[in-house]
Amino acid sequence: EEFNREAANFEETCLKSLRAFESKRELTELFYKAFDGTEVLPLSFQEEYQQLKETEPIRAAELLVPISYGRLHQLRGLNRVMSDTGEYPVVVDVPYDSELGLDFNELSKQTFGVNIT
Repeated sequence: EEFNREAANFEETCLKSLRAFESKRELTELFYKAFDGTEVLPLSFQEEYQQLKETEPIRAAELLVPISYGRLHQLRGLNRVMSDTGEYPVVVDVPYDSELGLDFNELSKQTFGVNIT
């Protein structure tokens, strides 16, 4: 539902207003907003990711979870980023739920790589 809403917003504000050789400040802001994020690997998936990345890289990539750079910065401040700077993927110790995704409400709990579902 959120994806469909964002896709419709993108079409309305960006695609329908495109004009050759013209630039709008709003479009620039929307562009950067759309890419304000990265993907992280929940610690609970690290072993599975390592097993899959050489033989089934597409399945391995499906274990990555998108988050904003702001959220990643917050996790660094809370010492929840388990990988070294520049290492890919960034591994985070955040509870993960298969239906809800990363559970940022439970940041007081260490997962130690165990899924909560």
